Order: sequence, then structure tokens, then C-alpha cells
Amino acid sequence: MDAQECLQILRDVKDVTFATTDENGRPRARIIDVMLVEEGRLYFCTARGKDFYRELTEGGYVAVTGMNRAFQMVRLEGKARKLGDCEFSGAAGAVRGEDR
Repeated sequence: MDAQECLQILRDVKDVTFATTDENGRPRARIIDVMLVEEGRLYFCTARGKDFYRELTEGGYVAVTGMNRAFQMVRLEGKARKLGDCEFSGAAGAVRGEDR
């Protein structure tokens, strides 16, 4: 299975677990909607006032895990980055499938 197929599984699951670390290095996990999968990238949104947003902008590294109804589990690790308004108006961040 290639990276795009793994990302598509996460998109099909839609609600996946994103894990980050807080300012003290403690793990934090939450359920986030996968908005789009395109060209080896997973797109998601979050609000600027949330702890998740702060953790992404300060550290940027995430682990993403999801499982579909066929019990296929996908785990992705990478660096999230905020997209500019012109890059993709519907997404606040993207994780590249090949980043580790």
C-alpha cells in the first residue's frame, strides 16, 4: 500500500486521532476531521484559539491514527504546517504522508 492509499483510508475514516505535545512535553490527543487528501497530503482545520492550534504552531509535529470498518489501521507521523490563504482556502494545515 502506498502513501496515497494510506492517506485515503484516513480520509474515508474522516474522524481520526491527532496527537501532539504541550508546552511541558506531555502528550495530547484529540479527534479531528480529515478535510481532504490530495497529492500525498492530508488537510485538516482547527481554530486559532484552541490548544491544538498553539501546539501545532509551536512544535508542529503530529501523529495521526485511524482505523476503518475493515480494521485497516493507518498511522502517520509528520510535521504540520499552516497554509497561506492562497495555498488552499479550505484548510488550516497539512501533513505530508512521506514526512517522518
